[in-house]
Amino acid sequence: MTGLPRRLRPIAAVVLLCVLFPRDAHLEGDPGAIRTDPPDAWLVVMDYPSGARVEHGIYDSREHAEAALAGMKPQEWADSPKGVVERDSPASKVRVDGVCILRPEHLTVRNNWLARNREWIKPLEGQAREAVAFTWEEGPVDDPLAGRLGGPAPMRKGAPWPTCEHCRKPMTFFGAIDFRGTPEREGVPGDTLTYFQCLDSLGEGTSAWAWLKQGDDIAIVDPTEGGKRTTRRKGTRWKTVDYPFDLNGPISKESGNSNGTVGHSACDSVTVCATKIGGHISWEQGDETPTCECGERMRFVGQFIGGYDLELGDSGIAYIFQCPSTKCGKTRIVLQCM
Repeated sequence: MTGLPRRLRPIAAVVLLCVLFPRDAHLEGDPGAIRTDPPDAWLVVMDYPSGARVEHGIYDSREHAEAALAGMKPQEWADSPKGVVERDSPASKVRVDGVCILRPEHLTVRNNWLARNREWIKPLEGQAREAVAFTWEEGPVDDPLAGRLGGPAPMRKGAPWPTCEHCRKPMTFFGAIDFRGTPEREGVPGDTLTYFQCLDSLGEGTSAWAWLKQGDDIAIVDPTEGGKRTTRRKGTRWKTVDYPFDLNGPISKESGNSNGTVGHSACDSVTVCATKIGGHISWEQGDETPTCECGERMRFVGQFIGGYDLELGDSGIAYIFQCPSTKCGKTRIVLQCM
């Protein structure tokens, strides 16, 4: 995209998405399209006397952004900023300090951030990978294999609710991600991965997972006595492009410029910070890629992040790994926190 006029670069990004995810790349039984059309995003922006413009909130409408700004307490120090509301775009002159994806408008803000910081992304374009990011909204989930966050758990009928090996209490159902129709589906042993985690203890023996497939006899099960009850949220899947983040690279150094458009925590925008399938991995505490019992180095296939009433310690990420051996087929989840 480096030789394209600036006004054509967003179009080129859409073309790249279409190449990575061809329109007919669906498996039979896929419950719905993987979307590419996130909605407009509205920002509350703080204008500082120094000239810095900093994003202070992301919203799905002007009305919601204006209501949020009206509820903010005015600051009273010498360099107090002035709050304004504006629609985000690739041309916006605003610093965004990392974007973790929970709602559709967050994807728009990340896409616009990539567009206006294209010069810093250029060296990474040859390493672009496809990813499917999940957003969440409260509501019923009709398909037992669809992505979901919290609430009752889809389980094979008769399967016991997982218990933590440390505290002996029932684990919390964290969520499920639907691999159907994604490029990663051929390399995993099921359609949907369900994930349970003890939220009181983190470490070996505190998490559990299971693969479900089309045709399984599945029940939607409420937490057993003592298990944490959480709000049920249904997932929407979105096509996106993912890049690796180099802690010693130029974009990391640029993110120290408080007046620049790159902003702090650039790692959360370069590499998709979301519950996702595929893409690149961004470790919280250093590389812990597991080796399978069969001796094969396992492959990263996705991750869960926290949000709303579910958190994995301090901004934790549950990384999902799959053994590449067809004879083995084992899955591992590695949890790291800040």
